[in-house]
Parts: sequence; structure tokens; C-alpha cells
Amino acid sequence: MAEVRIEHLEKRFDDTLAIRDLNLAIADGEFLTLLGPSGCGKTTTLRCIAGLERQSAGDIRIGRRLVNSLAPGERDVAMVFQFYALYPHLTVYDNMAFPLKTRKVARGEVDERVRRAAGLLNIAHLLDRKPRALSGGEQQRVALGRAIVREPQVFLLDEPLTNLDPRLRSATRVEIKRLQRTLGTTMVYVTHDQTEALSMSQRIAVMNGGELQQVGSPLEIYNRPATVFIAGFVGRPPMNLLDCSLAEDGQAALHDRLGRHVYSLPPPQHHRIAASPNHDRLVFGIRPEDITILPEPDSTGLPSRILVREQHGDVTLYDVVVSEKMFRVQTAAAFRLPVGETVTLEFNELKAHVFDRTTGRAIF
Repeated sequence: MAEVRIEHLEKRFDDTLAIRDLNLAIADGEFLTLLGPSGCGKTTTLRCIAGLERQSAGDIRIGRRLVNSLAPGERDVAMVFQFYALYPHLTVYDNMAFPLKTRKVARGEVDERVRRAAGLLNIAHLLDRKPRALSGGEQQRVALGRAIVREPQVFLLDEPLTNLDPRLRSATRVEIKRLQRTLGTTMVYVTHDQTEALSMSQRIAVMNGGELQQVGSPLEIYNRPATVFIAGFVGRPPMNLLDCSLAEDGQAALHDRLGRHVYSLPPPQHHRIAASPNHDRLVFGIRPEDITILPEPDSTGLPSRILVREQHGDVTLYDVVVSEKMFRVQTAAAFRLPVGETVTLEFNELKAHVFDRTTGRAIF
């Protein structure tokens, strides 16, 4: 096991800056996920840690070693890719044993490590089969087993569940998390799937446009997004976002672009926004589950109209028009109102968010 420390990492591809001044410390034995959309730099970061890409600037340390100039095989890491790259002519046993045999590990130790890893992954009964006789989930476990037998200091996983169906993905998420706890090894996991990140990670590092936007626990990322991007990216459905500004008449309220009331501000929030240099360029955010629909008019709420109602098992989602913008509202499944109904929305003031539209950073 080992800590991974990334300091002022930059990576250029010709004139394109793929990673910009990335600083990140991953604790010994931690499960950290790099989360972000395609092209955000998360896989490039993982490949730099592995030594498959050479950084343009900055340092990478694994344990106490500076690994900038070390080849991938010298870094004591194991990587599992989206495509499992199993040797089709070899059995499961030989696929898992291959990295040990190339290192001239003694035959008895090879057998012990392979069978121990197969037991951990519940694939001991598959050791004599070849990859073509395995399901996608079984092939993924073999790829994990091939990494485990190396007993590396750090596991690097690059979207390993992408090719699995939803049911298998759910089961394998649990398996990988259990495995990481059992082994106690540092694990860096790359995904664009927020469900994987929120359900598996001890901490999440959110990236966008080659920059690190926020690092925190899953609850911190979800409940207190540091930027507008994270607010709109994390959450299903995502956070509702509406451009607004501080009321010009001095009221403790936010108004939309047409000057209509959106949200009444408690005094502490009002003072923070008033002190912001960009109080005329704000974004109001509220998650769908933090909105209450009132079927009767209410002077304290926000008038709106229901356009669409969707049943999603244990919840109902409503699309409503708010200040000429669509909002999503999540309610209990039994709460049902007709499409076209005029309603009032109330926001949970403890769960409201306001962002600086110019910088994209959260004000509260």
C-alpha cells in the first residue's frame, strides 16, 4: 500500500493542455474516484500515474518514491482497463498467472497467488476455461484477478464497468468495493458515471476541462457542490439552475432576468451575496428533492405550471415551468397532480445554493 501524491501536474498534447496544474493527495489505502465527463483529463491523469503517459510538468510520488522517470513496470501499480485485453488462447488461470511468470516468480508462489485471487473473486471454478466461454462480468473479474496477483502498491481502474449491463454493473460495484476493503490497497478509479462514484468512493475528485474542481466525500460533493458545473453534473436528476440577480430595490431576494421574484434570502445569505462583486450575475440552484409542490396558491412560494409527469417506481418526477425555465421536482410516488395544473413551489432554504455566474464558484 502507498500514498499517491500529484503536485502541479500538467499534460500537453501538442498545443492542447489536457491537464492544468493538478494537485491531489490520495491517502494510503484510500478509494478515490476521478469523476468527470469525456475529455476532462481523468484518464490522462490515471495514465500519468501509471507511467503510460509522461507528464509535461509536475511531480508524481508513489509512497516515498518520485516516479517521474520510472517506466510503468517499475512503479508497482496495476491497471485494469475498460477493455479487459485477456489472451484468448490462454485459460483463466494462465491469464492471471501471466504477469507473475514474466517476472520469473516461483511456480509454487504463482499457484498460491492465482488461487487466492480467484477465491476472492469467486472465479475459482472458472480457472480452466478460456475467455470466450466467459460472460462479460466473469471476464471483468479475471482482469481484476490478473491485477490482484501482482500485489501492487496501487490499483488503477479506468472505467472497468462500462461494457457490463446495468444489473452486472450494480453487482460488480459492490464486489470491487468489498475487494478494496479486503485488500486494503490504494485504489484510484476513473469513471464518468456518478452512480459509481457516489456509491463506491471514500472521496471523489471532480474534473472538468483538465482542471480539478472539487475533492470531497460523496455527501460533500452532492450536498455542497463547489461550482455550477458540479451542481449540474452530479445528481439524477441534476440540480435545477436558474440565472438570477440580487433584487435592485434592496430586498433580501433573488430576481430572475425579467425582475420577477425567485427566492427570499435569509439574512446570512443576503449579506454574503451583497458582499459579492458579481451580485448582479448569479445562479440559483435547488435539487429536485428539495422542492415542495403546493397545489394551492401561496404568496410565499413561486407560481408555476406542470408540463410533464413521470412515474419512476418509488418517486414521481414533475417538469414544471418556472420563470420561463423548466424545473424538475421529485415527490413521493403517491403524490399525483394533473398535467397543466397551476401550482406553487416552495424551496427548502437549508438546501438552496447560489453561485457566482462569472466565476462559476459557489457563494453558499
